[in-house]
Amino acid sequence: MATRAKSSSAYGKSAEKVDGTRNFFKRVSAEGAFSGIFILEGEEVYLRDLALQRLEAAVFPEGRDSLNFERLTAGDVRGGEVCNTAQTLPMFATRRMIIVSRAQAFSAADWAALATYVDNPEPATVLVLCADSLDKRLKPIKALIDAAGAGHVVLEAPPSHELAGWIEKRAAAKGMAVGRDIAAEISASIGGSLQQLDNTLERVALYVGAKPGDRVPVRSADVREVVPDVRVRSVFELVDQIMRRDASGALLTARLLMEEGESPIGINAMLARQARQLLGLSDVGSDGEAAREAARLVGVPPFKVAEVSRTARGFTVRRLRHLLSRVAQTDAKLKSSRLDESVWMESLIFDLCRSR
Repeated sequence: MATRAKSSSAYGKSAEKVDGTRNFFKRVSAEGAFSGIFILEGEEVYLRDLALQRLEAAVFPEGRDSLNFERLTAGDVRGGEVCNTAQTLPMFATRRMIIVSRAQAFSAADWAALATYVDNPEPATVLVLCADSLDKRLKPIKALIDAAGAGHVVLEAPPSHELAGWIEKRAAAKGMAVGRDIAAEISASIGGSLQQLDNTLERVALYVGAKPGDRVPVRSADVREVVPDVRVRSVFELVDQIMRRDASGALLTARLLMEEGESPIGINAMLARQARQLLGLSDVGSDGEAAREAARLVGVPPFKVAEVSRTARGFTVRRLRHLLSRVAQTDAKLKSSRLDESVWMESLIFDLCRSR
């Protein structure tokens, strides 16, 4: 037997716009599923999974109710089908949860259908739309995001200079005591992906025999047994080849990274991170308090400052700014174009190797 919720006021008069990732998690902790419709935007898998876990726990505090939980994938279903499913009443319960993955694959017509649902939602349903990124220039998407009944949040990883602190906290939750220098070493080797960082910490925990509740100290030698530095060396090689205008070498390095499982979007993001670090250290040298502070702000660990500073001196500030601009343009193309992603990566490398 289906049970209808008493009224849509269960979510309040409106779902106030969520200002940032931290505030989203704070609101879910304090208020539960505070909206009937959530739009989770962002490529960070770790944060998306965590957000879905928290929302599911709020909807089903005693554990998942399989009769009233459904996962859909955009492309396999259309926007109108999602609306019809969302209007279905829960079975033998008061709440129902629907998660739609890869919402970026919806067409404008699909988004238009979803935008109409927000005007008359089923109060018992919590509908969650997950997208890597959204083109907010499309009117139906903008209308849905701006609607009073939708809670939209862009899930973003901490900035690079806060990653070491995040690693320390996650390591502590897994039963490890990780110092700031070692956390910075892990960050430098793995990059800014929270999912990859968490997976790495899990491997380190297994290696040192740590479990939640322990305080097992982790040494640099432990990390080096578990964490490969191939990725970092490859990205440094790519930047060095671009600096030397070695287009053929840079293309080969990019292809090797892709063969090892890195996506063009990921390589582009690593280039952006490296360029920001180089720009941050381009005019402060490698010694002194100013250099240490600049390194901290752009996420360069202490043992990498000298190396990054040397590389920075091979670029002009103008060229680094051009690099960042072209990387941003390429990011937009990679996320919106139907062309093969490798085409945009090759175009970027050729352009950067020609720039002055």
